[in-house]
Amino acid sequence: MKRLFVLYFLLTAVSSISLSAQNITGKVVDEYDSPLAYANVILQRSDSTYIEGAVADTSGRFTISSHPEAARLQISFIGYETQYRALNDLELIRLEPDTEVLGKAVVKATLPKTEIHGDALVTKIENSVLAESGSATDVLERLPGVTLKDESFEVFGKGTPLIFVNGRQVRDNAELEQLNSNEVKAVEVVMNPGSRYDASVRSVIRIQTVRKQGEGFGFDLRSTTYQGENTDLIETVNMNYRYKGFDVFGSLNYTRNDWFQKAVIKETLQGRQLLKVDQNAVFSGLSNNLAATIGLNYQFNENHSIGLRYRPDYLISSKNGNHVLADVTLDGIIEDVNETKAIGYADPKVDHQMNFYYNGTVGKLNIDFNTDILGGKYTEIKRFDELSEMQDDRTLNTSNHIINRLYASKLIFSYPIGKGSLSAGTEYTYTYRTDDYLNPEGYVESSNTTIQEDNVNVFLDFVYPFSFGSVSAGLRYEHMAFNYYQDKAYQTDRSRKYDNVYPNISFDAHAGDFQFMLSYAVKTQRPTYHQLRNSVVYMNKYSVDVGNPFLLPEVTHDLSFMSAWKYIQLGGSFQHTRNAILQQGFAAEGNDKLIMSKTFNLEQGIPTLVAFVSVNPTISFWSPRLGASIEKQWLTIRYDSFEFNCNKPMVQLEFGNTFNLGKGFTFNADYTYINCGFWRDFMGVSPSHKVDVSVRKSFLNDALTVELRGHDLLQAKDDIFTQTNVFSILQYNIRDTRKASLTIRYRFNSTRSKYKGTGAGDQQKSRM
Repeated sequence: MKRLFVLYFLLTAVSSISLSAQNITGKVVDEYDSPLAYANVILQRSDSTYIEGAVADTSGRFTISSHPEAARLQISFIGYETQYRALNDLELIRLEPDTEVLGKAVVKATLPKTEIHGDALVTKIENSVLAESGSATDVLERLPGVTLKDESFEVFGKGTPLIFVNGRQVRDNAELEQLNSNEVKAVEVVMNPGSRYDASVRSVIRIQTVRKQGEGFGFDLRSTTYQGENTDLIETVNMNYRYKGFDVFGSLNYTRNDWFQKAVIKETLQGRQLLKVDQNAVFSGLSNNLAATIGLNYQFNENHSIGLRYRPDYLISSKNGNHVLADVTLDGIIEDVNETKAIGYADPKVDHQMNFYYNGTVGKLNIDFNTDILGGKYTEIKRFDELSEMQDDRTLNTSNHIINRLYASKLIFSYPIGKGSLSAGTEYTYTYRTDDYLNPEGYVESSNTTIQEDNVNVFLDFVYPFSFGSVSAGLRYEHMAFNYYQDKAYQTDRSRKYDNVYPNISFDAHAGDFQFMLSYAVKTQRPTYHQLRNSVVYMNKYSVDVGNPFLLPEVTHDLSFMSAWKYIQLGGSFQHTRNAILQQGFAAEGNDKLIMSKTFNLEQGIPTLVAFVSVNPTISFWSPRLGASIEKQWLTIRYDSFEFNCNKPMVQLEFGNTFNLGKGFTFNADYTYINCGFWRDFMGVSPSHKVDVSVRKSFLNDALTVELRGHDLLQAKDDIFTQTNVFSILQYNIRDTRKASLTIRYRFNSTRSKYKGTGAGDQQKSRM
């Protein structure tokens, strides 16, 4: 408690700083009163001679030193009319769109334009060809440095990003499908996030929506049907009522996900005998989910707002199954021909998420406070029927009961100091998780695991702008107490405490059309709670998955750069990772016929080089997108006398096309290629070719849109291979990804909520 008291005292002291220097301050906003981050501000003499320049921060605020000869300020931002202001009229500077520039942009399709601002690649979507691409999902997968893999976004070389919409974290990517592309104003891709984010966050995508004016009631209806081998559905209703500063919003979303995967799996295990298990498998699942959101927001004035958001998520039904035919040999002699049929059911459940926020400005001090509460449980009952031609048949039952609880609060103060801006904050997160795994027949050991974590973070960021760029530096201190219980008994050897400091620094500069950014940060990746469990999960008669409560977090040192010139972006990074979490297979003690799979920390470091280039020109109504990336690691894994070389680089090529055909018609055709390279100790076996096409038509002044799409027409390959000293696995997959979809969307007086809650405890939630 003494440590916490000192930290809060320091933060309070930061918020009360007073300055003796004379500065000129103001706030720049757009036509919807949304902050115009990185607007250019120039102090001029009466004859327009340049004196000094500054750049607005992410809240639109700027500070520039006073000068005895100063007469006025020039404020400018791409796509907006330049304004000139007297020095006594700066409290709120509202820039209006440059209709001539935007008009030409729409006709010639010269937008979107991607630029570097601070630590991010910023792409303006509004009034561009991407605004007609469909949904926010379609926007993101067409951005430089971003790709979509297995329904999850990745930033090149930085893994899965945290995604925010107007400062609020997106928990389910289905929410991005619900957001129409023409409601997206701009997107920022941050490849080395600062200290206000958890140290495990290696990339961030921030989406800013168009803030529409107007009051009254509005709604947005959306229906999508996906047809492949099976039928999937997404049905969404969004509603909003706004009157002056009062804003009430809600949504209802139903999803039906019916999936399957066919696989040929070849496993080998060298124990005292050579075990080979060749399997032909079909995995499948069907889930029905209903999620609701209700919230309110009250904006007292432009400086103060509060809000509350509640989201119950109801799992109506969920079942999964697999059907596996296995041929088993020992030293080349047939041991068994086995058929396994398994089916599992999850109990209906409701998860709860609640967020409260306050955002306000007192004088020059900005305060951002968020509290999150999360609770949920999950129970799955599974039955395995195993039929053997050469051994006894058997039936096995398992049950898995999981309970999650989370409480998190985050407080951030921001204050201008000289030309720069200082941000300081603290975040506290408490998590509780129990994992109860039972097998009444005793084929695997039943277990009960409880994990409690207290995580206290303090962070500091300082940004100093120049006329040609800016420099920022930050520091984050994290204290985590990890308490582990097995069968309700405290485990001293598995519990531990961490005290770590994570620095970051970045520099960006611009000269005409050329922009450049260089950054360094230390990041971590903590094991998931599933990996830390103590239970042995039954897979089939010859395979189990073992948890590892002794896993340590990964630590990565990351040096990154980005550059942009007109429609070309080039970026990359050099990373060095210690304690990488990998998977290995070995024989169960005393049983050469049972393969045990377990995660472990790799002692040696992994150096990795990542580079990407993106070219986005515009030729009349055609907007092509060409991208290439390479990820090269230097990794040779040694197990006793065995070596596994994992150095082959992974290469990805993209060729996208958007055709703006006029009269509301937009056509897209996208191609992606991935070679047979390595990621960690997994190698792609077959090159992957993916093709997506879509046509979209808008009606009724864009109130009604209809889109027909073909997904993964070539059914991209997803085959993998990995090997340890005694174990190897080769797997060929066919997934239900080749589909056609039809989306119909209608909007009536639709207005986006002004909700400004940003959430707390984000990374702990994702670990659950």
